[in-house]
Amino acid sequence: MSQELENEYVHSVYSRLATYQNKDYRRSSPRVWPKVLKFVEQQSPGSIVVDVGCGEAKYACPSVLMIGIDTCADALIRRNRQSASALDLMLADALALPLRDNIADAVLNVSVLHHFSTAKRRKTVMEGYRMTPSAFTVEYSDDDK
Repeated sequence: MSQELENEYVHSVYSRLATYQNKDYRRSSPRVWPKVLKFVEQQSPGSIVVDVGCGEAKYACPSVLMIGIDTCADALIRRNRQSASALDLMLADALALPLRDNIADAVLNVSVLHHFSTAKRRKTVMEGYRMTPSAFTVEYSDDDK
C-alpha cells in the first residue's frame, strides 16, 4: 500500500474516530478485551507495560507504569486529558519504537497487526520482543476476546 493511501484511509480515519471517543471513558467498555485487561492487572506492581497501538489507552492500570504508543496524535491528546493512571503517551511508529532494549515487563499489541503486511507484522512483533528482557508470549484470538 502506498504511503498516501495509508495516510488517507488509515491514519486520517483514526484521527476522525478519536473525536468520537467517549468522554466518560470506562474500563467496562465492550471494546475492552477481558483477557488483555486481566493480563495487565496481573503484572507485578510497578511493572512497565508498553501498549503499542494504544489508541485511547483503555488498558492503563494504576498498579503498572503504562507506556502507550500510537500513530494517532488526536487519540493520544484526547486520552492524555482524561488520564489519571501512571500513563506516559508517545507518538511513534510500531515499526521503529523509540524505546531501549529490555525496557518492558510486558508488551501489548492489541488490534494492530492486521494493519501491516506480512513483513511489517514480523518487524512489529520483533520490536515487542526486543523490548522484553526474558519471556515473550503471544496470544492471538479472533472470537474469544
